[in-house]
Amino acid sequence: MQKKFIGWVLFGLIFISEIIAGYYVWHIKGFVFGDGISRVANAFYVLYIQPPHLAAIGMVWNPLPSFMELPLLLLWPIYKPIASSGLAGVIMTSAFAAASGVIIYRYTVKFGSSHFVGIALALLYCFNPFMFIFGFSGLSESPFNFILLWLIFNYTEWLESEEPSNIVQMAIALGLGFLIRYEIIPIAGCLFLGVVFIVLMIHRANLASEYRKDLRYSFERAEGTAIILLTPIVYACLIWILYNWIITGNPLYFLNSVYSNLGCKDFYAANEVLASMIGNPGKIVSYILLCTKYFLIPAVIIIGYRVIKLKVFQWDFLSLVLLMSSTLALQFYMLGNGTSIGAFRYYSFPFVILCAWLPFEMKKFNSKLFTFLCLISLIVSDIALGYAWFQKQEFKNNKVLFEAADLKFECSPKEIAQRDVAQYINIHIPNAKILMDSYRTYNVILNVNQPSNLIVTCSYEFNQAIRNPRKYKVDYLLVPSETNDFSRQDALNRLYPTLYQQGAFWCTPVKEFSGYYKLFKIVQKVEYPQITTDAGKKLKQ
Repeated sequence: MQKKFIGWVLFGLIFISEIIAGYYVWHIKGFVFGDGISRVANAFYVLYIQPPHLAAIGMVWNPLPSFMELPLLLLWPIYKPIASSGLAGVIMTSAFAAASGVIIYRYTVKFGSSHFVGIALALLYCFNPFMFIFGFSGLSESPFNFILLWLIFNYTEWLESEEPSNIVQMAIALGLGFLIRYEIIPIAGCLFLGVVFIVLMIHRANLASEYRKDLRYSFERAEGTAIILLTPIVYACLIWILYNWIITGNPLYFLNSVYSNLGCKDFYAANEVLASMIGNPGKIVSYILLCTKYFLIPAVIIIGYRVIKLKVFQWDFLSLVLLMSSTLALQFYMLGNGTSIGAFRYYSFPFVILCAWLPFEMKKFNSKLFTFLCLISLIVSDIALGYAWFQKQEFKNNKVLFEAADLKFECSPKEIAQRDVAQYINIHIPNAKILMDSYRTYNVILNVNQPSNLIVTCSYEFNQAIRNPRKYKVDYLLVPSETNDFSRQDALNRLYPTLYQQGAFWCTPVKEFSGYYKLFKIVQKVEYPQITTDAGKKLKQ
């Protein structure tokens, strides 16, 4: 009863704190996390871009975060900020942040620590500056971190108990994790290796003598455990590939389309810091260490204590090292071939894994000193990350990408321009049919009063309408500046590369918005205008 009561109090405290912060930052200050508001937009398209269809959720980003926002967006007709201010995303991630605190507390107590230690560990995790920001960010980190905590807790419990139920929960967590972020793939690979070795090298010693000597039995046991563990994530991956194939005609659309990381490779290469790391392992390692050093402070205590106790070369510790390295190895690979933007938040996952692992370590050593040092390490990590967030000079010098420009969380000029476009549409052309690629106009769509009038990327007729606007009764085109960040990926810029700067005989510019967007009115029929770029020819085909 006490555990349940404390769990609810923790959930309420964290959830309310996140909601207040998110409401202030997103709705009052007007700042939005680009990837967070985009996930809200993906869910919005499903319900309000005509005709409503589930495929509108998109086939690049993993769909589960947007799926979970769908019920909240049903409130849009009566409360517009649930979409326009991205509050659906704030509520979703706040709930997972609160649930993360509860699961940390419950498993810490379950592993034998006191309620005080469980509460302290939960609060130090949830109010870590970056974990707290993720909690109201609308980004996929918050639900993914919850999945990671659940996964690691069950893994560490299984190390000792050998309970099949832990393997089943790990399998479910891996399957759901794939529907949230692709980083779960290297984690699943490392977990597979860890489980197989543990079954063969440690759990085998606990078998009866006749089974222990039967090597074939041990391999079959490892095989069965691995099949149960990996079936959900393999199934989720295959279904995702199948849906990509059915809906887009390209089974690897999420991996190699123009909207994917691979499609943004040219943009990444234009960044001097990212370009300098391509094919340069030394610089990549230096960059990764810069981004992870404050997150890895608790690891120093674990490693140091294990060295003192001569328990470094054990399978459980090697599992921890392998799991912490998994997402960093993925970033190493992606930075090396120029397919990652290297955002600071990509390097936070080892911290989550460490926090999930700490209750196991505390139980293993059963030392008040070790527990105290672990809590101190989390406090130091929180303070260091908070200082890094306030100062950021070292990160600025190395041009590490933060999600927010500074602690003011000011709305970016591009987002302001998008809202200006929406306001212009609502006032001057509320009933016009407008065509735009949603890749860089998502905030326009979320702020338009009549999204049913829009033809956007997920619309059935988009690929045809973009080539022959008049045939599909399009009145206006919204075109982003081709020199603005990722806007070269925009379908209109790819098909008509000189449209923004030079215009065209079949449309006339109506208004430009702060140099970020230009609205064109269709003035005469055009069908298959001259297409000169390779990208445009592919789009036409």
